[in-house]
Amino acid sequence: MGQERNGSENVTQGEVAPEGEGPTTPPEQQTPSEPAPTQPQAPAHYGQLSPGTVFAGYRIDRVLGHGGMGTVYVAAHPRLPRLDVLKLLNPSFSNDPSFRARFEREADLAGSLEHRNIVSVYDRGVENGQLWIAMRYVRGYDAASLIRSRPTGIDPAFAVHIISEIGIALDHAHRRGMVHRDVKPANILIESDDDGTTGAIMLTDFGIARAVDDAMHLTDTGLTVASVPYASPEQLHGYELDGRADIYALACTFVELLTGAPPFPRDNRLAAMSAHLHDTPPSVRDRVPTLPPELDTVLSIALAKEPDERYRTCAEFCYAAATAVGVAPSPNSPLSSGMHTALITGQTSNPGAHTGSRRAPTSVSSDPRFSDPRFSDARRSDPRTGGMSGRVFSPAGNPDSATQVVQTRGRRPVTPPPAGRDDRRKTTLLVSLATVLALIGVIAGALAYVDRPDTGTWSAASASIAEQFPQLLPAGPEAQGFGGATCSAATGNGLDAISCTASSGVQYTVWHTPTADDRAIVDDLVGSQPGTPRTWAQGSVRVSRTTVANGWVITNFNDSARAPYTVVATWAGHTGEQVLDEWWRNAPFGS
Repeated sequence: MGQERNGSENVTQGEVAPEGEGPTTPPEQQTPSEPAPTQPQAPAHYGQLSPGTVFAGYRIDRVLGHGGMGTVYVAAHPRLPRLDVLKLLNPSFSNDPSFRARFEREADLAGSLEHRNIVSVYDRGVENGQLWIAMRYVRGYDAASLIRSRPTGIDPAFAVHIISEIGIALDHAHRRGMVHRDVKPANILIESDDDGTTGAIMLTDFGIARAVDDAMHLTDTGLTVASVPYASPEQLHGYELDGRADIYALACTFVELLTGAPPFPRDNRLAAMSAHLHDTPPSVRDRVPTLPPELDTVLSIALAKEPDERYRTCAEFCYAAATAVGVAPSPNSPLSSGMHTALITGQTSNPGAHTGSRRAPTSVSSDPRFSDPRFSDARRSDPRTGGMSGRVFSPAGNPDSATQVVQTRGRRPVTPPPAGRDDRRKTTLLVSLATVLALIGVIAGALAYVDRPDTGTWSAASASIAEQFPQLLPAGPEAQGFGGATCSAATGNGLDAISCTASSGVQYTVWHTPTADDRAIVDDLVGSQPGTPRTWAQGSVRVSRTTVANGWVITNFNDSARAPYTVVATWAGHTGEQVLDEWWRNAPFGS
């Protein structure tokens, strides 16, 4: 449920400057104060609550918006010194016992989603017979307000940044079996500081649309509960939904960000529904001639009528969009302007989502950028050193089937590293996700290089890692690892690691992952990128698909000595098969 004014117009959490992507005069920071000695209590009947009213322990601060599903308030938490968003659903929903059970179940599921790009659900309940849900208050504005301030479209790179951040959130939810069902600009919140600096970009309202859809799939006017301008054909038909419906809605949102209007603007909902079901998406260049023609190809896939013909993940769609716009990361051209989005390509398996043929994403696989030397010819020197014989293994299962990657938690992206590293022993370095994907793939996505004593020896934690891989890793930080690599101790998400850069450009990291949860954290580095599993006598191997410009190989071991470790190798501008053939087969992992 988006924040709405007068029943239809979306209202922001903050104001958007007419000439900028962020507010120039953000609202004053709201600080909850102690309640007055006597506070009005919420009435037993439904009605808009006035400031100062106490509802479910929350003290109402102000109305944020209202619409067909209910009213949204900013309210002071009963005990903590903070403001939350409090959403009260209309009695037509609250009075239905079956809906109440459904709502509580969906709210609980939404509350289990922990991700930097998803607005947290704090609590839910029933007060005076009225359902409510408490969520994080995001100080800033929503994408609908941004579009209203730029009716001819926003900067394409910023539009890609927005959908990429939301795509990360959606893929995270899809891997957990959750579909949002109501992706639209009003449900995309953009955090903003006092100086107008853009912060996190978050998706809100998980769970509510599903509960309403299940309780009342069609309204009395015959229209689906979902916002029609962004509703997929299968949603309008009332079919079972999976993550590809969210991809369609995200593509509609992208069109509106680029051009100021959704793909099928119509005078009434029935006409819009018919267009979603039957009409070909119009060219965005007809609205904004300066947009690149490749975007039409990307959007024709994302807005395909049949789910099987769409991109399989939001990540794949966002990478294609970024490439078309010209902001896809490359080894020699890292993203600027602080864009730290995960511009990645690939697809994860999703129950029920990959059961048919799918049109190839030509904007990615055949785009001329992917034959550019920055992608295909960078650092072609042979990384093979040492005398180990090549490893042999066979594909495990269908090589075209995607690998399920389980993401356990989200992380806030961090700052890009400096161009050089003159003193690798005493460096404090945070690696941005964009730089990770552009320069070193998935190795350092969660690495935070920290100050190390300038002693020429590893710490105890690093030494235990190096001891298990004496030929792959150096005996100390001043020595070289396999392939002439320079190596540094690192930590990320509570895990210790040694990260190395070989003279060839191959980057590899050995993580200490003694538990399944630890290995899942490392899996999170590749997010929803595709991977082909391989069988190997000494463990398991996953290799990125050829469509990934920064290929990677992930290795786990089955012997007791090396089982607590995971090795991730990547090579900017090369495919996973090249990493496998030219580095992995000769890497001295030991036995």
